[in-house]
Amino acid sequence: MAPGSPPEPSGTRPRGQAAGRRGRGKGTQGAAGQPGERAGGEEAGGRRRGKRERKAVLNVTISESLAEEVRRAAALEHSTISSVVERALAEQLSWELIRLEGLAALDAYYRKHGYPTPEERAEAEAQVDEEHRLIEEALAAMDAEGWTPPPWLRTGRPGGGRRGQGVA
Repeated sequence: MAPGSPPEPSGTRPRGQAAGRRGRGKGTQGAAGQPGERAGGEEAGGRRRGKRERKAVLNVTISESLAEEVRRAAALEHSTISSVVERALAEQLSWELIRLEGLAALDAYYRKHGYPTPEERAEAEAQVDEEHRLIEEALAAMDAEGWTPPPWLRTGRPGGGRRGQGVA
C-alpha cells in the first residue's frame, strides 16, 4: 500500500495475503527464511501444511459400479464425493507407494548383488510353504482346543489371499 492511499476494505485481498503485499512470488524461502518453505505456510511443491491444502483438479474415468459405491459412501457419511475419493485414494496410495518403493529397493539390491537363481527361488518357496504348513498345523491344534482365530489368520496370510495377492 502506497503512503497516503486509503486502506484496503476488509475481505478484498486473497486469503493469507498481508495488507500491502501483492502476491507471494515464486521464491523457495519463506518469511522465516526456512529453505523449501514459501510465504503463506506453503512448502515447496505447492502443498500447504496443516489442515487446509491447495486442491488440484484431476479428471478420471471409473466404472459406473464404482461410481455408484462412491456416491453411496458419500451419502452415508453426509459428505462430498470428492472427500470420499480423496480419503480412499490417499489411503490406497500410501500403501501403493510403500509397495513400489519396496520393489524398487529389491530391484536395486538384485542389480547390485545379482538376481536369485531358479534353485534359490525354489528353496525360498519351499521354506515359505513349510512355514504355511506349520501355521495350518498350529491352527488345527488351536481349533481342537476350541479357539477361533480371526479370519485373516485362518488363511495364514494377511488379507486372506493367495500367495502374492495379500494386502498392499
